[in-house]
Amino acid sequence: MIATPNRLSLGALALILCLALPAGLLSLLSPTTTADQIDAADRILVGRVVSLQHVSNPQSTALEFAVDRMVFGRVPAGGRLNVTVAGRVQAEVGDTVLALVSARPTALLGLYQLDKNPRTLEYEVVTPITGLMAQGLSSGGLGDPVPLPLMQAAILARRGVNLQSLPIGGGGQIKSVTGLPDDAYEPNNTLAEATQLTGLFPPSLLTGNPMVLGDLSLTRNDVDFFSFEAGALTILHAETKAITGLPSPDTLIGLFDAGTAQLLASDDDGGEGQMSKLIVPLEKTGLYAVAVESAPDAALDFLGDDGTTTGHYSLSLELEFGSYLWNQFDLIMGVSPDGTWIEDFIGFKEIGGQDVLLAGVPADGWAVEFDVHQGPAGITHVYGGSGGQLADPGFTHPWTPLSFVLANYEDVAGSNRRGYAEASSIVNYTPATGAPRGVITTIEYKVPVGSNTVFGDIALEIPSPSRVSNLAWTRVTDIDLFGNGSDQFFWSFNPGGKLKAFAVDTNTHVGNVVVPAQSFGDDTGDLQAALVIEHGASAGAGGSDTTHYATAYTWVKGFATANAALNEAVRRLRLAGVETWVVAVDADPDSGLFAAFGTGLGNL
Repeated sequence: MIATPNRLSLGALALILCLALPAGLLSLLSPTTTADQIDAADRILVGRVVSLQHVSNPQSTALEFAVDRMVFGRVPAGGRLNVTVAGRVQAEVGDTVLALVSARPTALLGLYQLDKNPRTLEYEVVTPITGLMAQGLSSGGLGDPVPLPLMQAAILARRGVNLQSLPIGGGGQIKSVTGLPDDAYEPNNTLAEATQLTGLFPPSLLTGNPMVLGDLSLTRNDVDFFSFEAGALTILHAETKAITGLPSPDTLIGLFDAGTAQLLASDDDGGEGQMSKLIVPLEKTGLYAVAVESAPDAALDFLGDDGTTTGHYSLSLELEFGSYLWNQFDLIMGVSPDGTWIEDFIGFKEIGGQDVLLAGVPADGWAVEFDVHQGPAGITHVYGGSGGQLADPGFTHPWTPLSFVLANYEDVAGSNRRGYAEASSIVNYTPATGAPRGVITTIEYKVPVGSNTVFGDIALEIPSPSRVSNLAWTRVTDIDLFGNGSDQFFWSFNPGGKLKAFAVDTNTHVGNVVVPAQSFGDDTGDLQAALVIEHGASAGAGGSDTTHYATAYTWVKGFATANAALNEAVRRLRLAGVETWVVAVDADPDSGLFAAFGTGLGNL
């Protein structure tokens, strides 16, 4: 086989030459080589031409690039870059290119066409390349295209990467790099040197439009810190991402309170592959910082002295509005779009303290159960909400959210700007014969200013004139005071009434709740609170057939005995209109004083 004469081997020989020859050798021979363009460029990017305009007097071309990735230099604002070039540029809108750009003045130094190899589906440079023989490349062009990863490696070598070893695998993929240049945000190796970011505030209601920092790298003993302002009750989404065609590190990401230097959260491999990902609720307004380093970090000190890999990455940051109620002082309560509490983020807790409800996925949620017809086949039971359901051909859409509102709540003390939540959902069923039947559940919560009690209203509405039999509503809430472990549970309900409240074990969900024979009692363990409304039959009066029930949640603390904490929680629930209740009690491991969390139901 005859070797291609105009390009060196893509393996070790090319990289040995990279080390052996001075970086600027070819620039002495030809002032217009690709190498000279790389030397003069402030930004080198891979992107797409999204607009192009030719101007006749003076003859020039205005181009706009949508940046896919940065090979070198700072990512432009918004991921777009505009450049005006003297003369006409041989490019078309939609072309994918490698662009070499200078900043002062802004000028396009070189434009290299990229095309996908139909076999490998990898981009290749199909424009001739000159002056990069010291980096292992020469010629190129349509007849001898250069794989884009190899071109990127040559650019990095030209810009000063310490390439003691740069093996190239099949298809030109870069497998490892032992040294990298500093990225454009350095120095930001400590919290005190953190790069200050703007544009993350205010947060959005929906995620999907993050700020992306795209020209980042981790070198030896390197940590990248980025600080930003955030408001209380927002959720931070932070994620590191690999850059296609470039070596990437095994990242570790951490979130710091920039004022106290306290590490609030960290993650190693929660993202794609060896990348990292955090989703963290921020309890208070202030300055925060995200740190990225090479894993591992046994001490979690983010000094960068344990990491074993280097490489390129991008950082995605976004703030989302949290769905929380707030008593305006010290207590925050999480609600999800279906109106139930969420224990996976904050649940019910004091700002700066531990979760009152278990931090983790909620055990179940709420559901409704009703009989839709009686016949030879027996009774069909339908479950909705967050629970399971039995198979039935008419039960095609078990649970559909209808509305969700967070708003102010006016009380005698004034307006609580985060004190009201309302959510409606429908559980519907279409039998084989007859009209559709269903139940609309609307859950409303109110929190007065400074209150430790949440007042609620549960409305069960039959929207159609069809009869619904044996309607029941069930709620299961996992309660764990001061972290995982056992609590003492107390409950009381009227055995002859429609409303029940009691403790159940963690294997119980809304589809298998069984009301205990004992209408009052206590138990100790890792338990849940179950609420049941045995509504009964509906005559089918249509939208006017709506029944309301009171509910509440309360939190008390600082009592010398468990009995005193229990009595105070029950007193507050009764003031909220709750007749039947379940209360969990536990001792604070720090102070030894008792606290209680209670919930229940009442008639309206």
